[in-house]
Amino acid sequence: MFKEQNVNAVIGILWGLAVYFNLHSLDPMTLNVFAIWAVCINRLFRHFNKGKKKKYLQEEYEYKINEFGTRVRHGKSTVYYKTGEVQIVCYYEDDQRHGLFQSFFTNGKLKVESCFYQGKFHGEYKQWYRNGQ
Repeated sequence: MFKEQNVNAVIGILWGLAVYFNLHSLDPMTLNVFAIWAVCINRLFRHFNKGKKKKYLQEEYEYKINEFGTRVRHGKSTVYYKTGEVQIVCYYEDDQRHGLFQSFFTNGKLKVESCFYQGKFHGEYKQWYRNGQ
């Protein structure tokens, strides 16, 4: 439906506008509008291309623009196997793992569960076998 290079170009333009408005201290609401549009277009493109055989989504994550105008992970991050099943679900805060971390086997069963606090392992670590025990 859409060509990936065209979608990436539009997303790049939107992020460029968001960074421009951020660096020039213009209306912060404008920054949010451009950032939200970039995220929405990216997700719509991934949704419409889900059924294609050659293309697969390897990683999906939320991000924000920091004070230097670069994109940093902030929020939920999901990594997928080539087959499309979820491999890892974790959360980031300012590009550091923060919160729940879960890893899954290809059969969908939980493999590892742990927590991170400001990029460092924190708390209990649980691990399971492929059969779920």
